[in-house]
Parts: sequence; C-alpha cells; structure tokens
Amino acid sequence: MTQKEIAVQLALGSLTHKMKCDVAKKDDTIEQILIILAEDESKFVKWCVAQNPNTPGKVLTKLSTSRFNSIREMVAGNPNTPPKVLRHMVDNARCSSTRHQAYSNLYYSGHHGRKYESKLNDY
Repeated sequence: MTQKEIAVQLALGSLTHKMKCDVAKKDDTIEQILIILAEDESKFVKWCVAQNPNTPGKVLTKLSTSRFNSIREMVAGNPNTPPKVLRHMVDNARCSSTRHQAYSNLYYSGHHGRKYESKLNDY
C-alpha cells in the first residue's frame, strides 16, 4: 500500500489495529501518517508509533505523558525524543526501566550535561 492509500484508508477507518501497527512500525512511514496514528484510540498503535525513529519530536513529547508505561518506555528509547523530554523522564519516571532507557538515550546522544554524569552508576 502506498502512503497515499494508507492515508485514505485511515480517513475511511478501514484499517485494523494490526494493520495500523504494521504501518506505524515501518521505517518509510511518513510523518503525517505517524501524527495521525499517534492519535489512535489503541494503546498498541501508539506503542508502535512511539518506537518509530521517524516519529516527530512533538508527537513523542505528547506520547511521553501517556498513562501507559510501555508507551513511555518506547518514547524514552526513541532517538527523536527531544533532550528536554528525556531529562524530564530521567528525573521523574516512576519506572526504573523507563528512567534507564531515557538516560541511555540522553547519554549516548551527547545531550546529557554534567548533572546526569553521576546517574550512570545509578543504573
């Protein structure tokens, strides 16, 4: 299916959750489609969007506040997640695996700053 066909099918509401997840996981899915899928009612579709490296930072910022830890953890590991969001997750995430994922992403992206140097040993 082409990106245009996917957009039409999304507008028509004719894609299953599995089909939406498959689209969300594809590396060649365009931002506009990911933005639409991020608003889906299914947490599984949002989880798939959160792990796609093409998902825009503004979408990841919104998904970082999801009530579902599995979505937040995918956001924490996404290379497009803005450093400000990662820092917030390191400082405030309730789940240690999410904090660790956010810290690793922040540290290896080079945007960690001195405040986070000591946190490496915490994980």
